Amino acid sequence: MKNILNRLVVIILSVIFVACSSPDPAAEIDAADNALIGGDSNLAREICNSLLDNNSNLTASQLAHISLIYMQLADMTDDTDIIDRAARCWRDAMTANTDSAMAYYQSVPIEQQKNVILLAAIVHTFDRAANIPGIEWTTDDSSAFDLIPFDSIPEFPDEYHHHDYE
Repeated sequence: MKNILNRLVVIILSVIFVACSSPDPAAEIDAADNALIGGDSNLAREICNSLLDNNSNLTASQLAHISLIYMQLADMTDDTDIIDRAARCWRDAMTANTDSAMAYYQSVPIEQQKNVILLAAIVHTFDRAANIPGIEWTTDDSSAFDLIPFDSIPEFPDEYHHHDYE
């Protein structure tokens, strides 16, 4: 009961903080973190989406932080748009200031390192995959997952499908 009450207080304080404060990106990022801690993934996503859609003055460190919030949200849902937004933040952070972005990613707690590694692999894969000859890739704003040509993945020979578990 105490845990539920604590979460509720964190969520309410986060909402009040965001609603009453000036649009300070650092404060809004803190509110998104607090919403995640409180278990309100919808509020965390709304805050991050608003920051990305309405604020072009985010620093590389702030963009890197938002990318990891999106990665935490991705653990909670199957929505591929969240991964796209995390990748966008990664790219924007690296474009804004590579040194600051890398310093932020290297400073995150050990439990967040898996998200840094996964996000780096995702961005690297999608950015490099467009250079594979013989495959036509889309360049519109569709989901990054739409870029994977699943029909071009070869089938394994029948000898690899042996499932004798006896």
